Amino acid sequence: MNKEKHFMVTKLIVSGEKMGDEETQVIEAVELEAVMTGRVQVLDWHALQNREVWKQGWVA
Repeated sequence: MNKEKHFMVTKLIVSGEKMGDEETQVIEAVELEAVMTGRVQVLDWHALQNREVWKQGWVA
């Protein structure tokens, strides 16, 4: 996208859920920052599991 290839996860967006006496936090989305341009976007974290679009690590 926009010729950007490398991104860092800079923030986890979580929500709290109360179950009985305990409160758990659930990750809903991630904030990604493009390494070269600094552009920030919010993305559902499940989208990162699509291996046809996203690759983990630095790819040459």
